[in-house]
Amino acid sequence: YDHDVYPERFDGALFMGDWSRGRIRVLFPRAEGASFQGDTHDFLIGEPLNVTDLDVGPDGSLYFATGGRLTTGGVFRVRYTGPTREPVEKSRLHEILDQPMARSAWGRESLRKARAEEGDAWGPQMRRVLEDSDEIGQRRLRALEYLQVLGPPPDRELLVRLARDPDPLLRAGAVFLLGTHPFAEVEEPLDEALRDSDPVVARRACEAVVRSGWDGTKHPRLVDSLFELLGRPDRFLRTAARIALTRTAPDLWLDRVTAERVENAPRSALEALLALVHAQRSLAHRNLLYRRLTSFRLQELDNETLLSYLRVLQLTLIRSPRVSLSTPYGKALSAELGPFLLRRFPSGDHRLDRELQAVMAYLQTPGAIEAILTHLAPDQPQEEQIHSIYCLRAINRDWTRSQRDRLIDWFERAWRFRGAASMQGYMDALWDSALRLLPAEERQLAEARREAMLEERTQQLAWLAAADDDSTPSDSVLRNMSFPELSDYLELDPMSYARATLEEGRRVFYRAKCVDCHVFGSEGRGGGPDLSTVVKRFRRREILESIMYPSLVVSDQYTALQVETRDGESLLGMLAAEDSTTLTLIDATGRRLEIAKSSILSRRRSTESLMPEGLLESMSLRELTSLFLFLEQEPEF
Repeated sequence: YDHDVYPERFDGALFMGDWSRGRIRVLFPRAEGASFQGDTHDFLIGEPLNVTDLDVGPDGSLYFATGGRLTTGGVFRVRYTGPTREPVEKSRLHEILDQPMARSAWGRESLRKARAEEGDAWGPQMRRVLEDSDEIGQRRLRALEYLQVLGPPPDRELLVRLARDPDPLLRAGAVFLLGTHPFAEVEEPLDEALRDSDPVVARRACEAVVRSGWDGTKHPRLVDSLFELLGRPDRFLRTAARIALTRTAPDLWLDRVTAERVENAPRSALEALLALVHAQRSLAHRNLLYRRLTSFRLQELDNETLLSYLRVLQLTLIRSPRVSLSTPYGKALSAELGPFLLRRFPSGDHRLDRELQAVMAYLQTPGAIEAILTHLAPDQPQEEQIHSIYCLRAINRDWTRSQRDRLIDWFERAWRFRGAASMQGYMDALWDSALRLLPAEERQLAEARREAMLEERTQQLAWLAAADDDSTPSDSVLRNMSFPELSDYLELDPMSYARATLEEGRRVFYRAKCVDCHVFGSEGRGGGPDLSTVVKRFRRREILESIMYPSLVVSDQYTALQVETRDGESLLGMLAAEDSTTLTLIDATGRRLEIAKSSILSRRRSTESLMPEGLLESMSLRELTSLFLFLEQEPEF
């Protein structure tokens, strides 16, 4: 927001549309180091408010559009009607420099017109503003941008002079534009800017070095400046410097990687190794990575530095084959690292604990199984428990019978976890991985346990579905009502919800089999779209349309596959998993269908929805309104 109609606290704010949750958020950024931090707040909430785009108009109001997936759309304006700012007398030049929303389409058009009106006076006017140290910094920066975009572009001499200006805002802008010149013409001022005390200027210098085409073969002194930035506390500045390094041949700075003393500057050393991970080109580079990783004094690393170390290590292992661990340096690393990580786990920091488990599992660290199983407590967040199982499944040796039993016991509670459409597929994949850790006899027992649990759950759902059957009329009035009649009743009749109840709506959600394919908060299971925030995206009319005509609009995320088998069977379902031998579908009842690929005659994307037709025929009018009342409540998680 770069206008003056909303209150001053919105100056520089960022508006963001959230289609799935039906809201517009506003972020109030504040400069912090080489980047920004900020707090976000709800600016506008609707039921629904499926916002698809938003922008600030010439009148200073926020405009936004709604719609998507063939739903009703519109364009809306958010007006501010409170106290206005006091008008300020401005010269014509200041009006141009204070152009609202200068980078918007209408803002650029206004500036093009002003440029034409000013004619030959445009360039000298902008230069005078740039040279005026008493002028507001933001206006000087605007003048620089106007010259670059609308001409005449600032020459090298002007940019070099501005890159030494006392105002860091202007220095950063000038340094950024120095990157549009060939490196040979701007190497000295860029090297100087890399050593600037202001982190934004130094970051812009890193970016300008890359844009100017520097490849490291000339002016190698820049390597020293970039390496100095690798040790700065600002993460964004370190990243910019590292990216600049990786645009050059690593042989030009390998000596610096070797010389960097890890005990004195572990952060800088890790950033240098991370640059080498991305830029490595030979076996010698890979061996250097392992050699340097073994030189760290691990016991002296605090949690934050150890977290960075483990992430660099993981990228090293990913970019290099596992056989690297069989080299002398690789063996030394594995022998020292595994026991050390086991001693540091758990750390109390969930970020570090995740990486500790992943690396211990990769190294097959003795004792890691028991440590991770002990960590796998019911009071851990659901996502942390799943991550622990994800790591455990990769440890394929030294399991005891007791540990395998505890692993299978975990799935008893995990099958009750709730998540979005992909959750069931993830849990099934974890289960399959766990089964591969079991001997044949234990595997049979585990599969029998799961079948018993699934049968019990199916019986529970069937009982819930049948609980209200006697109260459902055999000849529902809904069969004889048209879509316009029903939608008007749901949206316009003030008495439509007078007799609806939440409990009845929940029963209908189960009895109509919605629970088999949809998640609503903690109820149901994934497969179809998550209905937890459906009223944030769609009107009642649009939800009703999806129930009455399920194949009218099918999201590309939930397109079904039609599979014909060689024995004449026709199967319809969403793709859940696929490997070299098996295709797995989820059908309309939520069942998983595993199909041998050798038996498939044909497969194609279906235009039909998995959601069955005729759902309304099993409901009374009161039950339909109760179902909507249920879906419009805040779900429980």
